[in-house]
Amino acid sequence: MALLATGPLTNPAIAYLLNNNFPNLLGGFVLMGGNYSGIGLNHAFSAEFNFHGDVDATYIVIKNFKNIIIIPLELALEAPTTDFENFFASEKSEKGKFMKSIFEGKYQCLCDPLVAFPLIMPETVTGVYKVYGEIVKEGYRTKGFVAIDWLNTK
Repeated sequence: MALLATGPLTNPAIAYLLNNNFPNLLGGFVLMGGNYSGIGLNHAFSAEFNFHGDVDATYIVIKNFKNIIIIPLELALEAPTTDFENFFASEKSEKGKFMKSIFEGKYQCLCDPLVAFPLIMPETVTGVYKVYGEIVKEGYRTKGFVAIDWLNTK
């Protein structure tokens, strides 16, 4: 079983609190959330919406779930957002048809659709960073910000 999260992490955190073994039952966990450069899309202009929305749940998930694939806000903002109709035009598989149906005729930020790629089309993932990070739990403008140890000091 895999988990795909596109909003605040309240439900996975509650699942963990009810059953500490829950993370071990997952075959994969991909989530949309966080950022690495301080870009935010709300009043907490340095935190991404999903992590800011329930910072305590985010803290529980990041501390207790292993091998999470996090799709940060910057990736969604940098992803190409044009020519959706042709993006999977040559794809004839059921996966490709499904992905094309998501994008067809739409112009949008790819935040939530990008989360599906590592689960249903893992071959499209071309780069991964494995880093340690902590969630900032305090501050009107910084609550939910991800502080990343880019120098691997921890």
